[in-house]
Amino acid sequence: SGDDRRKLEAHRDLVRGVEQRLAFMEGLSCEPPSAELAKHDLSLNPETYLALSRSFFELTAAAFSCDLTRVATITLGLQPNDLCGAPPGHIHADYAHQVHRDRLAQDVMVRYGEVHATQLAELLSLLDSIPEAGGTLLDHTAVVWVGELGNGVHNFSPWPVVTAGGACDALPVGTYLRYGPQHPSPNVMFPFDVGPPHNKLLVSLCQGMGLSEIDRVGHTTARGRRGEVIDLTGPLHIPS
Repeated sequence: SGDDRRKLEAHRDLVRGVEQRLAFMEGLSCEPPSAELAKHDLSLNPETYLALSRSFFELTAAAFSCDLTRVATITLGLQPNDLCGAPPGHIHADYAHQVHRDRLAQDVMVRYGEVHATQLAELLSLLDSIPEAGGTLLDHTAVVWVGELGNGVHNFSPWPVVTAGGACDALPVGTYLRYGPQHPSPNVMFPFDVGPPHNKLLVSLCQGMGLSEIDRVGHTTARGRRGEVIDLTGPLHIPS
């Protein structure tokens, strides 16, 4: 019958998923790596940059899949100019710092972000290719993509955050949220209001992954540019 055929097809797909996972894990070791870290120059050329980044993605997926760890931070260095189509010059000083006054700099930094977005998609696809507990590794992982600044002139207006994966109940997937200015900027160099503190995002992540007792990450308060007290505790307000 049709139902039996679909059951057989689902069983075949599950077996194929197990086969793919075993092939992926073949030759991998779940022994903790050495604490000594090798330093690499990610700015050598586009091929080296992408190869090293991909190695970190694969190491992270392997570590997650065998429960060596379930928490990882991946930090990517400055992209080579050729990778994001930048003319000769320093990415930070000559382009990122000029985004408010130079159209070429804007175009370069848009392409810069597109490269990282492509890398994020690669990481998500890798996590989604590994079966785990009735779903995939991505279903049981929360992925957060952020930059340390909102833009190249060192302010946070806006500060974009992308979340993915199914492990955090507090941050709904498939949703665009924009938080308007709520607090005076703590940075006296930028006389405007900004959105909620990033501490609240971190609290939301903790609580959404089962750490309900966490109500703060880092400091509990900060000072606005005019001396106002800003509360850093509690999660983000997520509209229903």
